[in-house]
Amino acid sequence: MKKLPLTLLTVACSFALIACYSSGGSVEPPKVADKMPNVATAPAAGSNSSSNSSSQNANSKLFTTVNSAFEKKTSTEISGTILTVAPNGDLTAKKPETLEDLDSIMVDGVKITLFTAGDKLSDVAVGKLKQSNENGGKLYVGSMADSYGAYGSYQDPNRFKEMRYGAYTLNGQTHLFVQGFLTPEQNTINVLGDTFYPMPKESTYKYTGFALYGKDNQYAQLNSEVIADFSNKKLKVELKEAGAATAKATFGGEISGNTFSGTRDGIETKGAFYGSLARDVAGLFNDTKTGNNGVFGASDKRAISTSLENF
Repeated sequence: MKKLPLTLLTVACSFALIACYSSGGSVEPPKVADKMPNVATAPAAGSNSSSNSSSQNANSKLFTTVNSAFEKKTSTEISGTILTVAPNGDLTAKKPETLEDLDSIMVDGVKITLFTAGDKLSDVAVGKLKQSNENGGKLYVGSMADSYGAYGSYQDPNRFKEMRYGAYTLNGQTHLFVQGFLTPEQNTINVLGDTFYPMPKESTYKYTGFALYGKDNQYAQLNSEVIADFSNKKLKVELKEAGAATAKATFGGEISGNTFSGTRDGIETKGAFYGSLARDVAGLFNDTKTGNNGVFGASDKRAISTSLENF
């Protein structure tokens, strides 16, 4: 039999494959990657990647505890977590037990009221975290709006009803909590009579609010500033004392859907966006270097031109 040259044989095989694909056969054409695969590489000598990493550490005390308990339900039900800090620093977490009651949490089977109906008609929570004694414990809770906002513009306190954050200390343990109605990732939905529009896909926004920062059941109230860059899917958090020029803590993470997480300079954080168009943001954090931990929340969302591409 006469042998075909190699080039002719190759061409013949190519036509045979094309005929097979076009004839509706079971063989699928080879797929071509539309982007470079994620390949882990060792950091270059002298690099700062270990301190600025946004990835989650599989051995992290915070992530291994919170990830299993951070309840991410549909936006029509309350999502979040309650993180308990024991006197020895051990962390445990559980999911919120209520589906629609944003103004309470359950601690050891006891209902702790965060805001009463009277609170919402007064100035008890305006501007700062509410402080009170509840069922023998010390409560700090935030997310009620300043009627005139951080920049002097009028804001209806009733709008700030999608998220709560704070801390409750009792019997030598502090329970840090974040809960609320998540911003939908894709579709516009109705949540308890309010229209929730989905997550922003681009642009950068700054949020202002408050935080609790400390350890050993002693927590200081700080101001929080959160920058969310939805174009680059990054988030930066700065916690400062009132009037301070430098931050007490700076950390951040990567935005994925309507949540965020990451580690930076030894500080781990996990949280989410709440309300329509990511109106509110809140999260938990743990400093692996100092042992400090806490919770933060912010609203008063404002568009800015800052980019976190290199953060």
